[in-house]
Amino acid sequence: MRLKHALKVEGNPEIHHSDRGIQYCCDEYTSVLKQKNRSILISMSKKGDPLENPIAERVNGIIKNEYLCSYNLTKSNYKEQVAKAIRLYNLERPHYSQRMKTPSEIHDGIINPLTTFFRNKNQSLTLTRN
Repeated sequence: MRLKHALKVEGNPEIHHSDRGIQYCCDEYTSVLKQKNRSILISMSKKGDPLENPIAERVNGIIKNEYLCSYNLTKSNYKEQVAKAIRLYNLERPHYSQRMKTPSEIHDGIINPLTTFFRNKNQSLTLTRN
């Protein structure tokens, strides 16, 4: 199970937030989060409200529209192509709001993830540190 691997590698977060997909609601998944040695609070979005988690929706939309639309997806290759799209997004796609660094570079601590660019009303670029 990928959840166990992620928890082993990344450690236990205080909160695990997800949508209400069946894969996140099933006993096998939630029982891992509820283990006494973990103390992870389970948080789920409101039923039927994709705007509850806009960052995840944005990432899914980018992967779908920028990568998967150009692939010839079949039953036999879709898992491989989705994995490829996720790798490209995380390892090769720079993000303007993160000073043109990739998500992988941010995760690995190459730059401070709280330093972001925003445009003000006059469209001039300002650097904001949260």
